[in-house]
Amino acid sequence: MLDRLRTAISTLGRTTKAAANRTISLVSSYLYDAKWLIDTTWTSLIKETYGKNSVVYACIKELCRGVPEATLRAYTGEDDDKKALDRQHELMQLIRRPNELMTEYEMLELATIHLAVVGKTVWWKERNNLGRPIALWPLRPDRVGPIYAPLDGKPGQKLLAGWSYQDPTTGGYIGIPRRDTFTINFPDPDGESGGIVEGLGPLSVLSREVAADNKATEHVGALMANHAQPTVVILVKESGLTEEDAKLIKAKFRSDFGGSNLGTPGVMDGESDVKILGFSLKDLEFPGLRDNAEARICSVLGVPAVLAGVHVGLKESNQRATTKELREYFTETTLSAYWRRYADQFTLELAADFGEGIYCEFDTSTVKALAGQRLEAMQPIKEGFAAGIVMVNQYREKLSLPSLPPEYGEVFYIPNSVTVVPATDAAKAVLDQRAQENIERQQERMALQEPRPEEGEGRDDEAQKPTKSIKAVDPREEAERRLQKALEALFSKLASDIAGKIVKGEAVDDTFLAVAFGSVIEPQLVEAATAEGIRIAAEVVVAFDPAVINQAAVDWARAHAGEMIPKIAETTRKAVGDTVAKYAATPGMTRGELEAMLRQSGFSAVRAEAIAVSEVTDAYSAATDSYQAMLKEAGLDMERVWHASGDELVCPLCGPLNNKPESEWEKASPGTGTKGPKRHVRCRCKTTLRMRKGQPNA
Repeated sequence: MLDRLRTAISTLGRTTKAAANRTISLVSSYLYDAKWLIDTTWTSLIKETYGKNSVVYACIKELCRGVPEATLRAYTGEDDDKKALDRQHELMQLIRRPNELMTEYEMLELATIHLAVVGKTVWWKERNNLGRPIALWPLRPDRVGPIYAPLDGKPGQKLLAGWSYQDPTTGGYIGIPRRDTFTINFPDPDGESGGIVEGLGPLSVLSREVAADNKATEHVGALMANHAQPTVVILVKESGLTEEDAKLIKAKFRSDFGGSNLGTPGVMDGESDVKILGFSLKDLEFPGLRDNAEARICSVLGVPAVLAGVHVGLKESNQRATTKELREYFTETTLSAYWRRYADQFTLELAADFGEGIYCEFDTSTVKALAGQRLEAMQPIKEGFAAGIVMVNQYREKLSLPSLPPEYGEVFYIPNSVTVVPATDAAKAVLDQRAQENIERQQERMALQEPRPEEGEGRDDEAQKPTKSIKAVDPREEAERRLQKALEALFSKLASDIAGKIVKGEAVDDTFLAVAFGSVIEPQLVEAATAEGIRIAAEVVVAFDPAVINQAAVDWARAHAGEMIPKIAETTRKAVGDTVAKYAATPGMTRGELEAMLRQSGFSAVRAEAIAVSEVTDAYSAATDSYQAMLKEAGLDMERVWHASGDELVCPLCGPLNNKPESEWEKASPGTGTKGPKRHVRCRCKTTLRMRKGQPNA
């Protein structure tokens, strides 16, 4: 046995070594570097199937509507580390706008048509001077063919060197390297490479069925053009009728009773007769033939007949699955296969040009046909959240919403009707201990808040010792502080970066400034508005789902940032322009002096504070407005009440509005069209909610 094993290993080693020195050819050698293998079936298939057959067109249009419904996205990382690329990333911009004439939807639509017809779609990757793809251009399938190469050819070529494109103007061939193309195909196992390169489309397989259906349609059309009149035979009394006489009689009959004269009365002698070769009108469209062709067309293209609206599907729609079930089936089978094929090729042939670790997937969260499955998958997490055993952030993660800060997100919402009853002595002991600790902490807080006796009122030595004071943190001041610190850090970096650009003579891009401000300000506004919304919920004792409050904050912050950040960037640009002018007029100014000048103008701590105060005021005001709207939708009509800032910054504009309901704001400040805080820069006013007068419990 050992001898046989040694012999097998020895033989395997020799075989492997010999195979390593031998090239396996997958393509006939006479095809290497050929540039004339152009597919000529495209034009005929397009004209005779997609362009002429209504069933084919309906099925392909259903595919073209379904495939782009999911959004193609690029990601890095996997599982818990999975992160979607920003919309401003070069790859995402290329997917959203493949070229100056097409959108992502149109790209997927055209690629789907190519695959359905000939089973192959080839796109040229236009590159910039740095070699990065900046556009994807579709190549007509009948003008492009593969250029095969041996496996031991040039590095990177192997089986496919590239594609040969026939210039429609000159008729000449243009060789396109493989790395400059993006291709997707339905494999043709009978192809020269065995299906690795060549494609076989559904319509190539359906050509006979489509031809039969087209012929049936043409026949019916011809009959209808003749008012659905079948052939007739004219019987005459004379015997020995010559061929010339027969032609004259036939022409006379056609002239008198055919075409526009169809249906007019005719007069013949008594011995002549007209026989009609009749048929039943119910057989006019050859139902068996038509149904068979339609069913095969829908089957090969992977589209349920009901969704395409063809006769064979409508006839059986009441006997089988519902339209909703069929659409879900269509999405799970046909469309999901397209999404997987597209995503794999985008990852392999496009994402690799933008760095390692990037891959593409379709986001199906917006696909309507899968909504039922998403709800079914969410049911356990929803029930867990309602029962108080799933945290807010866990629930939000399943809803694809951003996490909240720990104090709002890492908490459980336990229903008021639930009573916690310990099931064991150990659990009871822990709960009792925690309850006692809470009582002791509460007593300590109350003791620290008791007023100290005035001097000379019998204080003992222990009472005269200084006591610690606890100052409650104002959430609003904390939000302003966080945003101010974030802006100061951003200003410091921007001042340094812009100073470097000015010294080098480079231009400062407005878009760059807007993106920088948005990345800092928008998340802070979302956090501030969400926190204020949750505080309002506790104040009015009518709580909504924190996820809903946060989503309202996200929507507002995104819209608000779109209007406000360009203004901040424009003010900054003007400050930078003034600094550049001073720099140009001051020979010998160092980069450090230039940076210090920037910090004193558009990037100062004073400006950071002003922006922070104003924007947090906007966030708080928006939170109140949003909660008021949600309450009204729930049937509670509450009004806003203005509260002027209690510090020394109260101004004549806001002072008269203090404690006024919104119905009186215009009266207190005529002609201003006041809609709520803020009224000016650094405004720190806010609003609260109360029941309108005349309402129950007002």
